[in-house]
Formats: sequence, C-alpha cells, structure tokens
Amino acid sequence: MSLLQKMWNLKIKDKLFLTFAGGVALYLFLASASYYFIDRIRDYGDTVYNTHLNISQSVYELKSNLYAVRNSLTTMLLEEDKTQMSIHHKKINEFTKSIDLDIAKLFKQPAMDNEARTMLSELKTVWEAFRDTRDKELIPHILAGRHKEAKAITYGIQMQRFDRFTSLAEEIVRHENQVVYTAKIHVGERIKIYYYFLFIIVITGALAGLLATILISREIGGRLASVLGVAKSMAEGDLTGRVTVDRKDEIGILAEEFNVMADHLQASYNSLEQKVLARTKSLRIANEELERRRIELEFMNEEIRKASELKSRFLATVSHELRTPLNSVIGFTELLKGQAFGPMNEKQLEYTRYINTSGKHLLQLINNILDISKIEAGKMDLMLDEFPFNALIDDVVSIVKPLADARGITVGIDIEDIGSIKADKGKLKQIVLNLLSNAIKFNRENGQIDIKSYLKDGELYTSVKDTGVGIKSEDMDRIWHEFEQIDGSMTRQFEGTGLGLAVTKKLVELHKGRIWVTSEYGKGTIFTFVIPAAEKTISVPVSEAGPVEASVLTDELPTILVVEDNHELRKLITAHLNEAGYNVVGAADGDEALRMAKTLKPFAITLDIMLPVKDGWEVIKEIKGSADTRDIPVIIVSALEDMKKGFSFGACDYLTKPVEKGTLIGALRKLNFTTRVKRGSYTILVVDDDPKAVELMTGILTTEGFGVLKAFGGEEGIKFAVEREPDLIILDLMMPDISGFEVLENLRTHSYTKDIPVIIYTAKDLTREDRIKLDNDVSKIITKEFSIEYILNEVRKVEMLYPARAKMVDPLTNTFNRRYFKRRLAHEIARGERYGHTFSIAMMSIDNLAQYEKRFGPVMADDAVKKLANSIRECVRRSDCLIRYNDIIFLLLLPQTSISAANIVGEKVRFMIERCRAADNIKFTTSIGLVAFPKDGREEKELIDSAIAKMEEAVKGGGNRIARGEDY
Repeated sequence: MSLLQKMWNLKIKDKLFLTFAGGVALYLFLASASYYFIDRIRDYGDTVYNTHLNISQSVYELKSNLYAVRNSLTTMLLEEDKTQMSIHHKKINEFTKSIDLDIAKLFKQPAMDNEARTMLSELKTVWEAFRDTRDKELIPHILAGRHKEAKAITYGIQMQRFDRFTSLAEEIVRHENQVVYTAKIHVGERIKIYYYFLFIIVITGALAGLLATILISREIGGRLASVLGVAKSMAEGDLTGRVTVDRKDEIGILAEEFNVMADHLQASYNSLEQKVLARTKSLRIANEELERRRIELEFMNEEIRKASELKSRFLATVSHELRTPLNSVIGFTELLKGQAFGPMNEKQLEYTRYINTSGKHLLQLINNILDISKIEAGKMDLMLDEFPFNALIDDVVSIVKPLADARGITVGIDIEDIGSIKADKGKLKQIVLNLLSNAIKFNRENGQIDIKSYLKDGELYTSVKDTGVGIKSEDMDRIWHEFEQIDGSMTRQFEGTGLGLAVTKKLVELHKGRIWVTSEYGKGTIFTFVIPAAEKTISVPVSEAGPVEASVLTDELPTILVVEDNHELRKLITAHLNEAGYNVVGAADGDEALRMAKTLKPFAITLDIMLPVKDGWEVIKEIKGSADTRDIPVIIVSALEDMKKGFSFGACDYLTKPVEKGTLIGALRKLNFTTRVKRGSYTILVVDDDPKAVELMTGILTTEGFGVLKAFGGEEGIKFAVEREPDLIILDLMMPDISGFEVLENLRTHSYTKDIPVIIYTAKDLTREDRIKLDNDVSKIITKEFSIEYILNEVRKVEMLYPARAKMVDPLTNTFNRRYFKRRLAHEIARGERYGHTFSIAMMSIDNLAQYEKRFGPVMADDAVKKLANSIRECVRRSDCLIRYNDIIFLLLLPQTSISAANIVGEKVRFMIERCRAADNIKFTTSIGLVAFPKDGREEKELIDSAIAKMEEAVKGGGNRIARGEDY
C-alpha cells in the first residue's frame, strides 16, 4: 500500500490534524525566515550607522579641538601676562593630546575604506607639521615677546596648514555620509528582496492550505453527499440503493452501517408489503361498506333537510292558520265582553269570558311552541333597538295589572331611572311579561309582587319577587325544562303549559344574559335575570312640539284602513276600532288596500300580510313608495311573526294574530299617547283578506271614534288608499291576491298614498329579509295576537306623529288645537303620576280681540290672531306646547315647569302681546291664568277648570294681568 493510499485511509480527524500541522509548520517556517531576514537587516543597519557615525563624530571632534588650539594660540599672542600665557599653553597641550588620540582611533576603525584612510593620513601629516611649527617656532616667539615673528608664522604657514586640516576633515565627513547613503540603498534592496521572498512564501502557503481544504472537503463532502443521495432515494421508496465503501475512516464505517440498515429496511418492507397485500382485500370490502353507508347517510341528511323545510313551512302555516281564527275568537269575545252591541246577562258574560280565556290560553301555548321551535332551529333573531326601559316595565305592568287587581295582588315597582337600553324590545317585554304572569298565576290571594331593576357594571339586573307557593329545592332545575311541570295538580289548577319559563330562559340567553331563581317553598319565589345593557344609557328627552303644517281645522273622526282578507277578523277589528272612536274602512286584498289608501288617505292602516291579489309586503311597499300615502302610519296585523321585515318595510307597529282588542287599541293609542277621546275625521284603512279580521279591527277602531275603511285584500286596500286617502293604513301582510309587501310597495310609489302611515297587522313570522323590506315604509308592526288597547295605542301614536293628518293643528295659526291638547295633557298627567314630575298650564285670553273683530271684521281679526300666535311662540321653548283653545284663548302647556317658572313665561308673553300692533296701531293685552299639576288638580277636567277660573280671575281684576295658583 502506497503512502498516499495510507493517507486516504486515515481517519477524518487524523487527516484534519495533518492538514492543520502542515499549515502550522508552513507558518513557523515563514516566521523563522522573517526573523532571520529582519535580524540581518538590523545588524547591517547597526553596523553602518554606528561605525560611520563614530567616524564622522571623531572628525568633528578633531576640527573642534583644532579650533580650540588656534584660539588659545591667538590669545597667548595677545596676552602679556605670563601667568595667563602659561595657562593657555597648558590648554594647547591638552587639546593636542586629544587630537593625537582621535587620529589614532580613526586609523583603528575597520569600516573605514582606503579613500578615507588616505585623506586621514594626509590630515595627520598636516597636523604634525602644524604641531611641530607651533611647538618649535611659534610658542617660543610668543613667550620671548617676539610678536612680530609670531604673527608672521601664525597668519602665514600656520594659517595654510589650519585651512588644509579643516578641508580634509570636511572631505572625510562627506565621504562617510556618501558611504551611509550607499549603505541605505543597499538595505532597501535587501528589504525588497525579503518582501518578494515573503510574498512567495505566503502565496505558496495559502495555495497549499486552499488545496488541502478543497481536497478534504471534496473527500468528506462527496462521500457524505453519496450517503445522503442513497438516503433520499430510500425516503422516496427506493430501498435498493447502497453506498460504495472505499475508505476505512468514519464515513466508510458510516456507509457500512447505513448499508446494513438499508438491508434491514428492505427486508422489513418486503415483509410489510406482504402483510399489506394480505389486508388490502379486507380494507377494500370495508371501504365499499363505508361508501354504501355514506350514501345512505347523505340520503338521510337530505330527508332530514327536507323534513326541516317541511317543518318550517308547517310552522309558518300553523302560525297563520291557527292565529287567524283565534284572533277572531279572542277579538269578538272581547267586543262581547265590552257589551259594545248591547247588554248581556251574567251567564252570557261568564261564557264569553270562558271562551276568551281559553282562546288566550291556546294562543299562549301556540306561541310558546313556535318560539321554542324557532329558537332551537336558530331562526329567532334579535331586533336590537334603543328604548326606555322604564316605559317598557310600565307597559307590562299595565297589561298584568287587571289580572293582579282581580286577585287582590299588589304590584310594587322599585326601578332606577335606567334611561334607554339596547335590546330586542318585544322579546324583553315577553321575558318580563312571562315572569310577571307566573308571579300572578302562582301567587296567593291578596299577595304581593315586587319588581326591581338596576344597572351594575354595564349590566341590567331585573328581579320579580312574589309571595306565592314557592318552589322546592329539588325542582329548581326542572322548571327550565320544556314541557315539564313540577306538579301536575298545580298545573291543572293554574293552567300551566311547562313552556313559559323554558322560553323565557332561551330569550334571556339570546340576549347573552343569564337567569336564575331563588325560592323558599311555601313563602315565595324570586326570579332574577341579567342582560348586557348599552355601554352608555341615554336619557329620553321631553318631546318637542314644533310648528307643523295643516290645512283643515275640524272635529271629524280619523279614519283607519283595515287591510284583512278574513271577513270575520276584519269585522272584529273594525268593531274594536269603532268602539275606540275611530272611523274604519276595510280592504280584503292588497289591491283594494292600496286603492283605498290612495283614495281615502286614512289616518292609519292596519295591514295583514297574507292577502289575496297582493300580499301585505307589496301593499306596504307601495304605500310607503307613494308620495301621497307614505306619511300614513301602517300597523301590520298578521299571523306571520316577522317583525323585523315589517319594521324594515316602514310599518309603525307589528301585531301577531290573533290580536286582542287591548293590543290593537294600544297600538293606535301609541300614536297619540291618550285614550278614548273622540277625534276628528281620522280615517283608517284596514287591509286584510280575512273578513273577520277586518270586522274585528273595524269594531275596535269605530268604538274609539275612528273612521274606518274596509279593504278585504291587498288590491282593494290599494284602491281605497288611492281613492280615499286615509290617514292611517292597518295592513295585513299575508293576503292571497296582493301581499302586504306588494300593497306597501304600491302605496309608496303613488303620490296620493306614499306619505300615509302604515301599521303592519299580521300573524306572519317576519324574517330579517321581511323586516328589511318593510324598513322606512311601515310605522308599526303588530302581530295578530294583539290586545284592543295595544292596537289603539299604536294608531294614536301615529296620530301624534302626524298631527296635521290627524286634524290636530289649527290651520290659521299653525299651532295645535284642543284635540291635540287633550291628548298631550293626558300624556303629561300620566308622566306626572308615574315619575312625580310637575307641569304648568297657562290659559291666555286676548282681552280686546272680540271688540277688534266687531270693528274690523273677521279677516282682519284672523290676521291679528296670527300675529299674536307668532308673538307668543317667541316666548316659549321647543318642548312647550302652544294651543289655540278657541277664538280668543290661547293655551300653553309647559312640561316639567313649576308655577314660579311658568309665571316668568307668562310675564314674557304679556310683554310680547303688548308690543303686538294691529290695524290703527291698536294695542292688545292678555289675561293669564296659571295652574300647576298636581297642586291645582290631578285630573284633566280639574286642571282645565282651575286654569279657566284663574284666567277669569285675571279678567275680573281688570285684565292685562296674571292670576296663578300656589307654588308647588
């Protein structure tokens, strides 16, 4: 084996060590060579410098000593003192010895070349001649006083010898400098040679190192790459590759072990492949079975999906088909209970109450089942809105108060001024209503219920506490289960369904809240729920009464258009509205609803959704799309529960069938904040394909003094709306000919009906898309499970939103009239009783207006009245309400104003009226009577009588003054 082969077979660490050792040896050689060259150059430089520097130095010393000798001789020549002469003579001898020694040393310098030695020999000869002449001739003359002879020698021959000596000394120095310069050039050449040598050595070492690195890297890297390539091939599935072993170093050993591992892997793979082949058949059979089951599951899922769709359709159909007849049952029995069409005996009233109660119980059961189904299907959405929480509690308490009073149960309210919260108003109302209804249902006779609400850490806490039978601890969890009742006998006693609390819990959880119960069996129960409130509560400002446009001052009854295709329901609603004081017209389909809305221009419209020809959605869309009807409030009354869609289409309320009289009346009353006040010719178009629904709505509205137009369907509703231009349209959405949506669309595109307010009145479950469709076109959406009071409140809300359409504005002065004042006064009294607020009334008689009219006639008097109204308007706030009470009397309603503050306003009014001038520069004065709630009365009539009395007191006192009640 050759040396090279032995080296290749060395271990990698040995190869690396040899490479490192070679590099170290090379650099040690470089260091040694560098040291040698540097040392030689240094020695040569030292020799040249020291030798030739010493020679030059010695020559300079020769010259210096020679100058000293000459100077001493000159001094002796001039000196006369023998002693001084002796001293200088002595110095001359000393300098002479130094010169002799220096010349002898110079001759001993080995580095002095021949040329220098020749010049040095001549210098020695000159010196010796100079010395001999001095000692033998010059000094004796001086010492003998022969100065003339001494001077002749000194400036003669001796001077020549001195000059020659110095000239030779300088020649020697120049020669030595030339020698040093030549030596310097020689050193530079040696250094250059050394640099060349060092460069060659460094390059050679670097190349050798690079070559060694390349060889080792190629040796190690190439062999490792070979191992890596085989490993990669094995990773890709090729187990046949092997690494070539040509060395006995570490990589060679690794390659041998790798090949052994590859052999084992290939053997294992071959064995595994046999096992896989053996199992492939069984896996194929299993896969075929799984595929068959997957197809079966897909088929079953499709069947489940179809069943779910059928269930949804069924629930929608059940919602409409059950609520529509129930609406008639409940509505007509409420009309019978109210004995609106004649007296009934006790037995008839009792049976009527039984029917009404059973209908409501069945309706509650249907609603709970539908709510549970929608929540579990994930189809119940929240319609978040900002609304005053305190007002919601008041509404719910007003609903359950009659039930509580009937059993002697006291309802206590302890609620902070919460302000406005953001939640789903309808569902939150349902939560509170369910809890209060349970508290009344399971309470004792003459028991107590306490409602408490407060805000804490951004959450709204509400609790309902009762003094009822309580719940056992083991039943605490069961009360939340669907269709489960903790005591069957108690359920039969209290008519429970086992769904109310389950629905309540799910509604709370939809609001991302929580609900819990604490109870002591036999003593009572406390239900508490918490929901997130808005980040910041919003105080509800006092309504401002600004000037509005009007054209007629009249006492005609407002008309409501009831759009309902069901004849019985339309008749029932008509009865309710007639009883509430509204004129009612009915429409049985969408087209009729749109037509009547355009022609009658009712004050408001109750609209069913499921209408023939055009459904309620089309009806409300047309109503809100027409400039002539868009201002008519529309209350949707439908069996479909799709409140979002109704609101999105522009309905002002949404009632779900079956609707109670109180709910319906309440929906209308919300439009003007008051109840049972005979109104002017306020026409409501009721559009519903159900004749019973139209009659029911007509009965409700006409009883309340509204004029009603009946439209039995969407087409008839559109026709009546266009022809009669009602003040309001009540529109059902579910009509066969034209749906309520189409009725709305038609109404909003017609110039006569686009401003008519529309109330959606439907039993349809409104989807989010339905509500978006109804947006901006509907004043209110009412489901057909409404109470009469509720729907009337909604109509009255529309009246207050559109006072000019409701004939509540004086066209002469552009101020409100007496009818508006009565509604507003009832509202302020209710607020005062509820929140403890005060308000004041200023009744102002224009003292000399009647005499002015007699003198100048009614035209000039009307002009003066307008000027007076403008003068009064400048003195009041936007929240104050200015009313023309009769021909010569104005009235100011001042919310949240004490009588002292009202007195200041009265003085401003009196001053402004005095400044008002009419024809012939006639000056007016006023007599003002001031009263305040509750000091001067708690009832409407009591307050008006007190105001009249105070005004008459001011008149009797001479006029142009203020008479007021006591401070409160």
